[in-house]
Amino acid sequence: MNARDSAAVTSAVSLLMATICGIALAVASCSRGPAQAPRSFSARDAVMILSCNVADAEVWVDERFIGQVNLLRGGFPLAPGLHRVEVRHHLHHTQYIELELQAKERRALEVELIRVLP
Repeated sequence: MNARDSAAVTSAVSLLMATICGIALAVASCSRGPAQAPRSFSARDAVMILSCNVADAEVWVDERFIGQVNLLRGGFPLAPGLHRVEVRHHLHHTQYIELELQAKERRALEVELIRVLP
């Protein structure tokens, strides 16, 4: 191997490493980061019990990630007042629901996500 071939190999390896690092950085930036810790219940909180036909759909309330539907079976606390609930899944259309909860209310919400066409 001569000096020119060695330089070409070094350049190709450098380009490959830069590409791999760029892809890894792009993938990492797409994640939503760690889930926020659920807030504790207060005596005035309402409880939302959500069911969905897509078990691994994500629940967001007021632009805050709550968790996956299948992990929220016992419900989750929400302060009384107006809330925007989003149920998302990458293979289905997102459902948006606006609702107003009263203090100490227990609300069951059933959501059906519709699959995105191929």
